Amino acid sequence: MGVAPSSHQVFRSEAFSRLAAAPDRCYYLTMPLTLTELAEEAMALPCESRAYLAERLLETLDFEEDFPVSDVWLKEISKRCQELDMGKVQSLPAESAIAELRQSLA
Repeated sequence: MGVAPSSHQVFRSEAFSRLAAAPDRCYYLTMPLTLTELAEEAMALPCESRAYLAERLLETLDFEEDFPVSDVWLKEISKRCQELDMGKVQSLPAESAIAELRQSLA
């Protein structure tokens, strides 16, 4: 999993910025956000924070029952994710990767 952004990066929306500016006060949000409002707040986060949140949410989905994955592939997936997170490798857009593969096979 990616590295969690620091707390000052996570709460960049206007509402949370105002709360963060007064650390000596305690605030309680009494009205829950709708799913649309929550999505809008998440979209206001910096790119790194959105990626971290997306990764955390995806990890909560239960794919293992519908899509069994062998231990060998789980290790490979983990290794590749770590390589991406550490900057050892860079991802390619699918279109570019497919185009390169087609060219190598031509």
